[in-house]
Amino acid sequence: MTPSLGKPRLLLLVLLLLALGVRLWGLTRQAIWFDEAVLASFARLSTGEWHAYLRDSVPGFFWIALLKAPLPLLLLRGWTSLFGQGEVALRLPAVLLGVLAVVLLYGVARRLLGERGAMWAAALLALNPFHVYVSQQLSEYGLLLCLSLGSMLLWLTRPEGGGRPWARAGLNLAALGVHPMGALVPGVQLLLGLRSPRPWRRLTLWLEALPLALIMLYAALLARRPGEVSLTLGWVPPLGPESLVALSRQFLHGGMTHGHLALETPAAIQTLVLAASLALALAGVVSLRSRDPATLVRLLVWALAPLVAVAAASTVSGSLWVPRYMIFTLPAWLLLMAAGLAALSAGSWPRRGVASALLAAGLGACLWLHNAPPE
Repeated sequence: MTPSLGKPRLLLLVLLLLALGVRLWGLTRQAIWFDEAVLASFARLSTGEWHAYLRDSVPGFFWIALLKAPLPLLLLRGWTSLFGQGEVALRLPAVLLGVLAVVLLYGVARRLLGERGAMWAAALLALNPFHVYVSQQLSEYGLLLCLSLGSMLLWLTRPEGGGRPWARAGLNLAALGVHPMGALVPGVQLLLGLRSPRPWRRLTLWLEALPLALIMLYAALLARRPGEVSLTLGWVPPLGPESLVALSRQFLHGGMTHGHLALETPAAIQTLVLAASLALALAGVVSLRSRDPATLVRLLVWALAPLVAVAAASTVSGSLWVPRYMIFTLPAWLLLMAAGLAALSAGSWPRRGVASALLAAGLGACLWLHNAPPE
């Protein structure tokens, strides 16, 4: 018999307060950096002025037009008209989206892993150093994560997946309006939908493919503008074995590979965190393989398919492997780790003590990384 968790709502409230406190603490420690300043300045422009500026003044119009998609700018324009453009005002939406992401991941995990796994997943995201940093920046990545989690939550409203297709299509289109990598979110659902026993009885698969088709059409139209289009991001290193290292470093340690928050985490701590994370994820794989293989397949597709797609695209157009662009895969990895923690904490008191010690170590590492000096 599985030990009771007590009062789940109270535990969730404690985790949300913890997530809020960690994200508010040191909110203005880092100065406004280039990407934040660009978003803040673009928010003052009308949509027409924004496209005209990009078209006339900025090389590589293709990728910049995609990477600075309109939805975050429109939302930011409304926010700053009410609260101004002070440092706290600009970053506060990211804090709120960070806490919302914890709630959404709890909902997704509850459907996939049960109550215990959902609590561990929420704790892991609340203390994840990378997500803390994202939640303290004016950027589109927090919104992209929330939209992708909301879409996956709707997808899981039916046991076989594919629930709420119209509402989900709206969230997927919104994710595409936030960042071009948002097109990979319905791509994951498209792959998962292919495993459904009745995939063609609904419009689900067509709705999954719609954002993918739109971004391909947009790319084709822009690619017809010779002299104004660059299909590469010149500041991104070439794709190679070190790209996976950069991804794990950012997801686990919070370091920004291309940004002012790159941290020089000691190699011993990097190795320890990576080893513990891989051990927990492997424990989650073993647990789910015997208990719920369908959930294991869902999480592996969610975690790996976007990485394969980006790696394949990088071989054609130049490297697009920017770890923070793939933030929507972070929940899948955390869910695998949460499954391992849930299996560990469901046993005897010594095993639960180990799980609790890991959570305490995670909090300590998060706070240490949060206060480490930038490079």
